[in-house]
Amino acid sequence: MSSVWLSDLDNLYLNSFCFGYRQDGSFDPYYLAYMLRSQSVRENIELLAQGISRFNISKGKVMEVEVPVPMMAEQRAVGALFSRLDSLIALHQRKPDALKTVIKSLLDNILV
Repeated sequence: MSSVWLSDLDNLYLNSFCFGYRQDGSFDPYYLAYMLRSQSVRENIELLAQGISRFNISKGKVMEVEVPVPMMAEQRAVGALFSRLDSLIALHQRKPDALKTVIKSLLDNILV
Protein backbone atom coordinates (compact mmCIF):
# COMPACT_ATOMS: atom_id res chain seq x y z
CA MET A 1 0.00 0.00 0.00
CA SER A 2 2.92 2.36 0.54
CA SER A 3 6.47 2.70 -0.59
CA VAL A 4 8.93 5.30 0.54
CA TRP A 5 11.82 6.30 -1.71
CA LEU A 6 14.64 7.17 0.68
CA SER A 7 17.04 8.68 -1.86
CA ASP A 8 17.09 12.21 -3.22
CA LEU A 9 16.04 12.24 -6.86
CA ASP A 10 14.90 15.33 -8.77
CA ASN A 11 13.15 13.57 -11.65
CA LEU A 12 10.95 10.81 -10.34
CA TYR A 13 8.02 9.62 -12.43
CA LEU A 14 4.96 7.89 -10.99
CA ASN A 15 2.09 6.20 -12.79
CA SER A 16 -1.46 7.55 -12.62
CA PHE A 17 -2.39 5.39 -9.61
CA CYS A 18 0.49 6.68 -7.48
CA PHE A 19 1.26 10.01 -5.97
CA GLY A 20 4.32 11.45 -4.38
CA TYR A 21 4.99 13.50 -1.30
CA ARG A 22 8.23 15.33 -0.69
CA GLN A 23 8.51 15.78 2.99
CA ASP A 24 9.69 19.04 4.48
CA GLY A 25 12.05 17.60 7.06
CA SER A 26 9.51 17.32 9.86
CA PHE A 27 9.77 13.51 9.70
CA ASP A 28 12.74 11.20 9.78
CA PRO A 29 12.33 9.36 6.44
CA TYR A 30 12.84 5.90 7.97
CA TYR A 31 10.32 6.66 10.72
CA LEU A 32 7.80 7.88 8.13
CA ALA A 33 8.34 4.76 6.01
CA TYR A 34 7.55 2.47 8.93
CA MET A 35 4.63 4.56 10.16
CA LEU A 36 3.00 4.50 6.72
CA ARG A 37 3.19 0.71 6.86
CA SER A 38 1.93 0.46 10.45
CA GLN A 39 -1.38 -1.28 11.09
CA SER A 40 -3.07 1.81 12.56
CA VAL A 41 -2.14 4.16 9.71
CA ARG A 42 -3.00 1.51 7.08
CA GLU A 43 -6.42 1.00 8.67
CA ASN A 44 -7.06 4.75 8.56
CA ILE A 45 -6.05 4.86 4.89
CA GLU A 46 -8.21 1.83 4.04
CA LEU A 47 -11.25 3.63 5.46
CA LEU A 48 -10.78 6.30 2.77
CA ALA A 49 -10.93 3.86 -0.16
CA GLN A 50 -13.85 4.27 -2.53
CA GLY A 51 -15.02 2.08 -5.37
CA ILE A 52 -16.63 -1.23 -6.18
CA SER A 53 -14.29 -3.25 -8.41
CA ARG A 54 -11.21 -1.04 -7.99
CA PHE A 55 -10.61 1.06 -4.93
CA ASN A 56 -9.20 4.56 -5.25
CA ILE A 57 -8.04 7.04 -2.66
CA SER A 58 -7.48 10.70 -3.42
CA LYS A 59 -4.18 12.32 -2.52
CA GLY A 60 -6.02 15.00 -0.60
CA LYS A 61 -7.70 12.42 1.63
CA VAL A 62 -4.45 10.55 2.27
CA MET A 63 -2.77 13.83 3.23
CA GLU A 64 -5.43 14.24 5.94
CA VAL A 65 -4.44 10.97 7.65
CA GLU A 66 -2.74 11.73 10.93
CA VAL A 67 0.63 10.18 11.66
CA PRO A 68 2.03 10.41 15.20
CA VAL A 69 4.88 12.92 15.31
CA PRO A 70 7.20 12.42 18.29
CA MET A 71 10.32 14.53 18.76
CA MET A 72 12.90 14.10 15.98
CA ALA A 73 15.31 12.20 18.27
CA GLU A 74 12.61 9.62 18.99
CA GLN A 75 11.71 9.38 15.29
CA ARG A 76 15.35 8.68 14.46
CA ALA A 77 15.57 6.05 17.20
CA VAL A 78 12.39 4.30 16.00
CA GLY A 79 13.49 4.46 12.36
CA ALA A 80 16.94 3.09 13.21
CA LEU A 81 15.45 0.29 15.33
CA PHE A 82 13.10 -0.91 12.59
CA SER A 83 15.84 -0.58 9.99
CA ARG A 84 18.09 -2.84 12.10
CA LEU A 85 15.23 -5.30 12.58
CA ASP A 86 14.65 -5.42 8.81
CA SER A 87 18.36 -6.11 8.29
CA LEU A 88 18.29 -8.94 10.84
CA ILE A 89 15.18 -10.45 9.27
CA ALA A 90 16.80 -10.34 5.83
CA LEU A 91 19.96 -11.92 7.23
CA HIS A 92 18.01 -14.78 8.83
CA GLN A 93 16.00 -15.30 5.65
CA ARG A 94 19.25 -15.75 3.71
CA LYS A 95 20.66 -18.29 6.19
CA PRO A 96 18.61 -21.29 4.95
CA ASP A 97 19.80 -20.68 1.38
CA ALA A 98 23.41 -20.46 2.56
CA LEU A 99 23.01 -23.64 4.60
CA LYS A 100 21.49 -25.47 1.62
CA THR A 101 24.49 -24.42 -0.46
CA VAL A 102 26.92 -25.69 2.19
CA ILE A 103 25.03 -28.99 2.55
CA LYS A 104 24.93 -29.48 -1.22
CA SER A 105 28.65 -28.77 -1.45
CA LEU A 106 29.41 -31.22 1.37
CA LEU A 107 27.24 -33.91 -0.19
CA ASP A 108 28.82 -33.36 -3.59
CA ASN A 109 32.30 -33.73 -2.06
CA ILE A 110 31.33 -36.79 -0.02
CA LEU A 111 29.75 -38.57 -2.98
CA VAL A 112 32.68 -37.94 -5.32
